[in-house]
Amino acid sequence: MDISPIIEYFREIGENEKLDIKNLTSKKCWLLAVCGFMRASDIHRIDDAQTTTIDGTLKLVIVAPKEKLKGRPMIWPCEISCHSDKLLCTVKAYRVYR
Repeated sequence: MDISPIIEYFREIGENEKLDIKNLTSKKCWLLAVCGFMRASDIHRIDDAQTTTIDGTLKLVIVAPKEKLKGRPMIWPCEISCHSDKLLCTVKAYRVYR
């Protein structure tokens, strides 16, 4: 699969800080899907209150309320490292979005 058109599009729209909320949301979701191997349902269940960024690594917490482990909702951690290109960096896009 050739992803060069979407990468070129990200370069055309520019820096995260200058994007409107629609483009920033689309970019963040696409980067999370590709870099974190996430489906839309996973992205929807990210707990922002438990998500942190440490040493350039985005540490996401995905809560699955329907799936239980010993009576408590299951929690899946997901770590995504910074990309060297700031326009393709999931961590930076997430920080601006949040």
